[in-house]
Amino acid sequence: MAQKGPLALRLWKFKTAYIEGSETPVDDLGFLARHRETLRHLHVHGDQLLDVGQVNQLTALETATIDAPATRPLELRRLRRLSSLVVVRDEEDRGNALVIDWTGAPQLLSVELDPATADDIAALEAQTALEEVDLSNPARLPDTLPGSVYSLSLEGVIPAPTRPLALPALEELDLLDVSGLRDFTFLAGSGALSRLEVFGAIGLVSLAGLRFEPGAHVYLGGCPDLVDISALDGVPQIDLEIRDCPHLPQVGQ
Repeated sequence: MAQKGPLALRLWKFKTAYIEGSETPVDDLGFLARHRETLRHLHVHGDQLLDVGQVNQLTALETATIDAPATRPLELRRLRRLSSLVVVRDEEDRGNALVIDWTGAPQLLSVELDPATADDIAALEAQTALEEVDLSNPARLPDTLPGSVYSLSLEGVIPAPTRPLALPALEELDLLDVSGLRDFTFLAGSGALSRLEVFGAIGLVSLAGLRFEPGAHVYLGGCPDLVDISALDGVPQIDLEIRDCPHLPQVGQ
């Protein structure tokens, strides 16, 4: 197989490509052209300006993970089979952070955005089939998400919610190094959680607003302001672990 960067690019039956910019320049992806109709999964990481034009022509893509700057937008209307999208915009990208053109986007099942811009959030509000949403440092929290969302992950600085966000299918909630949330009342009316994991939450005072299924797994770690976990009262067979929360007793191994 004659391809650029054999150690950095691995194609399995021409369906999956892993491209690491330190070994394969991401500013010229013309070698992918022959696989436009077969490549299903793309993972790109690099510091050079991404050859977005080639990515936009990978019409068979089902999943894409992109961590690279660019001067052209990623045009989702061309990627009709795409169901999962991960976009990481590094601070080092400066004025060349990848822009997503959501016009005519397919209905995605899974989205991870770091950070999530105001345009990204508005586009997510128009999606109808989302199941998994992962937002880092969002410009704002969505006003609405489809009822099919069962997994929500938040990271970084979270703007104060302005209205309720009821997610009836919600089962999993993950927080990582967040600030800006005092409680979860904005999620009142959402489904009962089978899993809650909090790894660092400054300013979080209460679990109010959350409901839990019997046997739910709950991990609370690094929550210096958390004092109220009464939402857990009466939940049978709960799998609870508490670490580094000075106002709460340590629980679990």
